[in-house]
Amino acid sequence: MKALFNDPTLLSLAEKYNKTVPQIALHFLVQENIMTIPGSTNPLHMKDNLDIFDFEFTAEEMETLRGLDQKRGIGGWPASMDQELDY
Repeated sequence: MKALFNDPTLLSLAEKYNKTVPQIALHFLVQENIMTIPGSTNPLHMKDNLDIFDFEFTAEEMETLRGLDQKRGIGGWPASMDQELDY
């Protein structure tokens, strides 16, 4: 997952929209109409999680982001991270 935070596409979009890479990833899911439940007890992270609604990705950006899908889980369970997803 750490490699995701250094992905050139995500870093470029983060710079363009003045957001963090996690905000870019979260906004992508929201714009895809995928329900997200980010967990945090850190007030700064909670604020960041809510600060994703003041921009929209272009159709081209959405297509580029979809292309980053490696069909791998990135959840908290290590076993799920090695399992290829079928969707």
